[in-house]
Amino acid sequence: MSPPTTTLSPQALLCEGCGYPLDGERVDDACPECGKPVIESLPSARPGSAWQQGHGLGGWLTTSVRALTQPRMLYTEVAIEGHRANQLILFNTLIGAVLLTPVVLGVLEGVFPTAGVWGWGLIGSVPVVIAVLLVLLCVLTVVEQVGLRFWGRVHGLRVTSDVARTVTAHASVGWVAGGALTLAGVHLSAGLTTVTRGIDLGALRPISNAAPWVLPWLGAISGLLAFETLAYIGVRRCRYANGPGASARVAPSKDRPAGNEERSPDAPPGDRTSSRPVLGSDGAGA
Repeated sequence: MSPPTTTLSPQALLCEGCGYPLDGERVDDACPECGKPVIESLPSARPGSAWQQGHGLGGWLTTSVRALTQPRMLYTEVAIEGHRANQLILFNTLIGAVLLTPVVLGVLEGVFPTAGVWGWGLIGSVPVVIAVLLVLLCVLTVVEQVGLRFWGRVHGLRVTSDVARTVTAHASVGWVAGGALTLAGVHLSAGLTTVTRGIDLGALRPISNAAPWVLPWLGAISGLLAFETLAYIGVRRCRYANGPGASARVAPSKDRPAGNEERSPDAPPGDRTSSRPVLGSDGAGA
């Protein structure tokens, strides 16, 4: 059963299994709709990827490998937040831009052989090309975020801005893979050209001649497909994921005293008159 539209606010606690609203349910209860334990839908149930946990380059490498090999499992662990997600997007798009730069410079040098790459020279052109590619990849990532949020609204899913950023951040390893595959395609095609030079390939010669263009494009397209595929898997896994603040809307376990009250630190033992209600995320008494 799809949850009512009114329950899809960013602060509402939803069951990650079916999207049922869990506001007011106890921590040790189960979802009334699908039976998934409430505690498994809390934000704390998502420890975050290795990158989000702040493990540096090692964390980035672990996150990238898991995104490409175990995306479904990774997207059940990522934390829904925007800050580290934005950093990961910037880091991956920068690496992708750097990897693509030699390819773009080679193409420009072939198209403008006497212009010194637009007249700037090789060294002067490198930062310009990197900057242009970085902006392009960032724009494509933001466009994907807008598309994911629109897709969520159409299908009645909760795809917030933080969810879209988190999903595309971990999918942006596709830009790194695309840059690496494109660069590998250039070197592979150059090797094939060298090896087949002077050999009578007959009917295979047109294929050999097309390799310098086809292989790099296959690499670039593979990277784009990887990004899109990971984004789709991610939004499916995070469509009801709960961000920070949602846990404040769940009731304490049955083992805690009734009344959902928290004792004032100045109150003497046994004095319930000085108890104060626990505040929810909106500042109102729970």
